[in-house]
This record gives sequence, structure tokens and C-alpha cells, in this order.
Amino acid sequence: MTLAAQGGASTRSITLTTECWRFIEEARRWPALIPLPADVHASLDATPEIKFNGAITEPRIVVRMTLRQAQDTQRWLQTLGNGLARRRVLVSRSAMPDEPAALSFRVTTADLTGAIETLKALGGLERYPEAYPVLVLERSRRELQSPPQEIRLSREAFEALPGNVRQLLMAHRG
Repeated sequence: MTLAAQGGASTRSITLTTECWRFIEEARRWPALIPLPADVHASLDATPEIKFNGAITEPRIVVRMTLRQAQDTQRWLQTLGNGLARRRVLVSRSAMPDEPAALSFRVTTADLTGAIETLKALGGLERYPEAYPVLVLERSRRELQSPPQEIRLSREAFEALPGNVRQLLMAHRG
């Protein structure tokens, strides 16, 4: 996501990938520890602008919100991410005594995007219901200018990924 001043000093143009936009739209219906404020929902409910750039093969969704609303959205995504991480550890099968139940990865944004694009082409959320939303959430956080965080996946979710995606995640192992 990119922030650019538009109009008044406090209004921002938030540019999102279509996956990030879809993820936020779907996640808005989920129960959350920190609900999104009504004015953030109103900003997200407004008809967004669709932007095309010659260098980007995919359209970008542009929404307008204040800096505070963008920060509220960042906190909300962080809370969702923390909840997903706790759930993944709880539902993963018992690991052998010498292997962790969850694996962690430090991934560059380019590798993260490559992994998401590969999984999307192979069925996305339907085929990879545990790993895909975790990766999209982390990219969404980064698009909202949040610093990169470690990605945690259960061993089972990691092993279900295609080999080239596993390699992207392992490139900078956390």
C-alpha cells in the first residue's frame, strides 16, 4: 500500500493490491478483538478508484482515508495477524519432540509477492486455506506501511506448499 497526500494534509490515498482489498473486505466480516471504527468502515465502503499503471500488470484499488484511519487499519490487521498466528499453533498437529510445531520465516516483500502470486495461480485460499491468508495479511500490513514481521506457519501448512514457494520462504529463514 502506498500513502500519498491528496487534498487536505490529513487525507491519504491508500493504494492496495486486489488481494489486499479482497482480504480486507472479507476480514471486515470476521469477529475481531479490535473492531474497525465506523468511519474506517465508511471509507472502505465508498466506491474505490481503480488505478492502472503500465509497469503493474494488475489493477490497484485506491481508497481515501485519513492518517488516523490508516493507522487504525494497521492496528486492526496486526490484531488479525496475531489471532491467526495463535490459531495456527493451536490447530497444528503435535510435532515430534525435536521439531517445532510452527516454523517462522523472514521474507522479503519481493519473495512474499512471488509466493502469493504462485499460490494464487494454483488455487489461492481454496487450496491453501492456512498459508494463503497469512501471506496476504503480511503483504497487506506492508502495503499499509507497517514494518515487516516474521511469518509463522504450522509445519503441516508449510509442507503442503509447492516446492518453489517453500524455497521463497526459506530464503531468509527466521
